[in-house]
Amino acid sequence: NSTTGLITVSRPLDRDAYLDKFGIWQLTVKATEDNNGSPGQTTSAIVTLSITDVNDEEPTFDRHFYSAIFPENYPEGVPLPNLNIFVADLDEGDNSKLQIYLEDDWGAFSVTPTELEGSADIQVYVTNSTLLDFE
Repeated sequence: NSTTGLITVSRPLDRDAYLDKFGIWQLTVKATEDNNGSPGQTTSAIVTLSITDVNDEEPTFDRHFYSAIFPENYPEGVPLPNLNIFVADLDEGDNSKLQIYLEDDWGAFSVTPTELEGSADIQVYVTNSTLLDFE
């Protein structure tokens, strides 16, 4: 506001869509004397605004479906082949912390990492190979 100096936003801000991942805006505020309609002396100041993150982004996987083919004697503790699972949350800091769960009623598989911040590749492992034996 040119009368009060109050800085307001003209539209909602989305920190996650801004190119500076730190959410920092720098503005230059100028004041110019009004000499009966003619501009007079001018001064300026830098205003730095730090926009904090809100938890407005949901985590997403890079695909909706993953598939792996492997033999029943696949070794325990080795990542399953060709899954390439990737998950990300575009929020920052605590708002991007995720817990990863694997729904496996048999207990034959596990997932790592189980907690992450931001984004990560997810690996699935065989943890009990006796449950995969078809004979």
